Amino acid sequence: MLPRARTGLAGRQPVLVDDLVTTGASLAEAARALADAGLPARAAATVAATSVQPPV
Repeated sequence: MLPRARTGLAGRQPVLVDDLVTTGASLAEAARALADAGLPARAAATVAATSVQPPV
């Protein structure tokens, strides 16, 4: 994250938004990147989710 972006976000509590969750990998990576930048995500919101079927 650029230093100027980090300064503008200091003290904020971001909410991650994803249109479709399948495995949750995108949300997990976004949360990890924010946490690494010192800005942990407050919550996550999604529009739809798929059910993950275990491999046969």
